[in-house]
Amino acid sequence: MDLDTLLGRAISLADGGDWGPAADVLRDNVADFADEASVHCALGVAERELGNDGVAYECFKKALALQPEDPYLLATAGNGVAWFDDPDAMEALKSAALLAPDVPLTRMLYGAYLAREGFHEWAVEQLEAARELDEFDPQIPRARHRRLGPQRL
Repeated sequence: MDLDTLLGRAISLADGGDWGPAADVLRDNVADFADEASVHCALGVAERELGNDGVAYECFKKALALQPEDPYLLATAGNGVAWFDDPDAMEALKSAALLAPDVPLTRMLYGAYLAREGFHEWAVEQLEAARELDEFDPQIPRARHRRLGPQRL
């Protein structure tokens, strides 16, 4: 199976809510794609959805160790390790936002991280930029509200 087929199959299963089979197909093939950050990152997402937080963390760490340049991978893996207060989160999320400043997801996740870490002014800048890029994304106002509280909205 090639990389696109593997990821397509896993995404198709995940989109249907079948996280167990999605994780299984990724686990069964991860050894064949040991140098592909996208496989480790996708497996991390699936493991997190299944409640396997420790395994998810290791998958996200492996994805970052492979030094991906794709902003979506950096944002997803960076966000994954951020929940464990991993110092690699800052660099990954910042890199994602710098590589793709026009992608709301990168700005939102970086802003949420900055807010969690207490950098509220910088967080507001990132979250406002995300909202300007996609004013209809319902996650962006929620992320800002959750991280900064209603008094900062």
